[in-house]
Amino acid sequence: MSNWSSDDIVSNGIRIRYHRTGGEKPSLLIAHGVTDNALSWSRFAQSMEQDFDVILYDRRGHGFSDKPDSGYTFRDHAEDMVGLTMALGLDRPHILGHSGGAVAAAILAATHPDLLASLILEDPAWGTAWGGWESTTTGMIEWFQETVSLDRNELVATCHETNPNWPNEEVELWADSKVQVSPYVVQTFEQAEPNWRDIVREITCPILLIAGDTGMGSINSAADVEAMAAIWTSGQAVTIKGAGHMVHYDRFGAYISAVKTFLSDIH
Repeated sequence: MSNWSSDDIVSNGIRIRYHRTGGEKPSLLIAHGVTDNALSWSRFAQSMEQDFDVILYDRRGHGFSDKPDSGYTFRDHAEDMVGLTMALGLDRPHILGHSGGAVAAAILAATHPDLLASLILEDPAWGTAWGGWESTTTGMIEWFQETVSLDRNELVATCHETNPNWPNEEVELWADSKVQVSPYVVQTFEQAEPNWRDIVREITCPILLIAGDTGMGSINSAADVEAMAAIWTSGQAVTIKGAGHMVHYDRFGAYISAVKTFLSDIH
């Protein structure tokens, strides 16, 4: 990480903090999930930086980016990404989004098709395995409020207990992200369900959908994966057994392999 650059830019009226591995390589932009932050993806970036210029950024309300009191819809986040991509002069980056970040990335791909080269969606938040949108958002509001009430030591202890296989460094970064998140971010769960069918139909770039195991907490069921595959223009799906919603933490090796294979095939 010592050679990475870090700075702030203004996008869509919001000051955004980003970290960049650098180099004359294809760009890979990461949109983290709700309550996470840029540096919680450090392990992933370290595994990809030999072949890609990886850009990690704190979404609004997260990390060291601005924390406005409103503006937490998926479309707001998508426009933040558009501005970030243009401000950094990224030439058709690959974009990877997780959970709510995946929904925002999909909206970007649908509305600005010439801006990116490919799209990777990790367990997007529109899946049905948690009981559908209303059930998912109700549960997430409860989880959010409980999580932000804990101090850092409590967060670390809770994460170790519920995710004993996660490396210590990632647990520490996960806890940091929860301490930094703004309470305004809870508005994410108060918006209407995204019409993912219309969104996916409009995406023309290659898509990789990565889902986990619903028995371990993945939002996307096999039926959800099949439904997306039936309507996308160009896509493929990978289901990683033994992983829940946080696929990139739960089965890191399998996750990296799937991402690298997809991106290698495109290049």
